[in-house]
Amino acid sequence: MLGPRRERLLIIAAAAVLVGSVLVFAVALPMLDRAGKLAADTKELTDRIAEASRMYEGLPAMREESASLAAEVGDLTKSRADAARELDGLTSDLGIRLVSVRPEDPEPVADCLKYVTTFNVETDYAHMIRLLYELEQPGHRLWVEEVMISPPRRGANELQVIITVAAYVVGASEESDAEA
Repeated sequence: MLGPRRERLLIIAAAAVLVGSVLVFAVALPMLDRAGKLAADTKELTDRIAEASRMYEGLPAMREESASLAAEVGDLTKSRADAARELDGLTSDLGIRLVSVRPEDPEPVADCLKYVTTFNVETDYAHMIRLLYELEQPGHRLWVEEVMISPPRRGANELQVIITVAAYVVGASEESDAEA
């Protein structure tokens, strides 16, 4: 009788080892692996939440910066009439003789309209350099695109200078500019 009881104990022990092995290899080890991946995911999400919080805290400053940049873009843009007034005022302030002003039709460039104006002046070299410098200063915001210098006419001491400048209007259409 000792034999079958012993076999039963061996079978029960073998079954227990088998069930234990299955639990360790099929349940416990995969759960440990998954726990490591979940810990890494938790850290990544925590870092993302911290970054989002920092960005959210910086939102008012970003809005202020955006508003100031929008105002600066508005200051940078000029219409055709603004460009003509700028040229007339600047040349008279510098004591330069403005001979003619020839505005061209606006042309679309990206998300804005480009207003090109060509004007002729009679001046000496020093005043011409000063005019070109002043045109691109923050108060004027006209971009010099081309300069052509001719020698003085006979009997005159002043150079004949043809200057082409551009002014840009961001996000405008020709109809809204024509109404203004």
